[in-house]
Amino acid sequence: EKAKAGTPGTAAPNTKRGGKGVPVEDLVLGPFTVSPSTGTVPVKGTLTVSVTYTPAAGVDSHEVLGLDILDRDPAECPKGIPYELEGESAIPGINGDLDSPEVVNIFEEQQIVSRLDRKAKNSFAVFSREERVLSFGTVVADGRRAAEKIKLVNPNKVPCTVQCKIKPRNDSKDALASAEAFDVKGCETHHIPPHEHRYVVVGFKPTALTTYSAVFEAVVEGGTDPKTKGLRFELLGEGTLPQVHLEPQPAPAHLLKTLPDAFPALFSETPSKRKGSPSPDKGR
Repeated sequence: EKAKAGTPGTAAPNTKRGGKGVPVEDLVLGPFTVSPSTGTVPVKGTLTVSVTYTPAAGVDSHEVLGLDILDRDPAECPKGIPYELEGESAIPGINGDLDSPEVVNIFEEQQIVSRLDRKAKNSFAVFSREERVLSFGTVVADGRRAAEKIKLVNPNKVPCTVQCKIKPRNDSKDALASAEAFDVKGCETHHIPPHEHRYVVVGFKPTALTTYSAVFEAVVEGGTDPKTKGLRFELLGEGTLPQVHLEPQPAPAHLLKTLPDAFPALFSETPSKRKGSPSPDKGR
């Protein structure tokens, strides 16, 4: 029997040539392309019909295909036997909107504040919402590398590939030299399955007593949504020398009891009779 694909809606034919030069039309229904749209099913045989889905970005699709068989009863489904086509599309992306509540998941291992206190000498990492800056704080410039983990989250139904890199803030020599203190060694490329996450480790290794800055950028291949096509924020860090902080502590009680025995001169004599102390009658 011969089978023919049609639709109650509007379809655009796309003509091709069959093996014997017979024209074969594809049927285009919105984002769906049915090929071939006409064919003959041999006795006890089959006919393969392919449907190609070419979706628009982030749009769900639904079309109704009418399947018509020659010499069938036209009173039953006069517009063809309905066959529904549905498709769902998703854009690859990661959580990259730093104004959204998801920022707490991106910087889950860092303290999050509204603005940085530039006068504070923190030895821990802080992310500033308003300034979009991840600060490493003060790090000893002795060749050791401080590291912070950033969480890349794929919230969509399709996998994505993310390229991470460190960029200078501008093209000046100072900016280029400053950016060299930061790195993402071993974390340049990430393949993230749907609804999963990966961590990128950002390193900071100062070599001098100065302030360093750069830009971290994670770009999603094929991403088109401004809120999910990438993640970008500034990096900040300061090189410093090792420091020792002295904090006075009260003496233990048992030590206070031994002081008179250890320093009898301080506890047995009055100030007027200690060696070198002036007599109250002297000078009269």
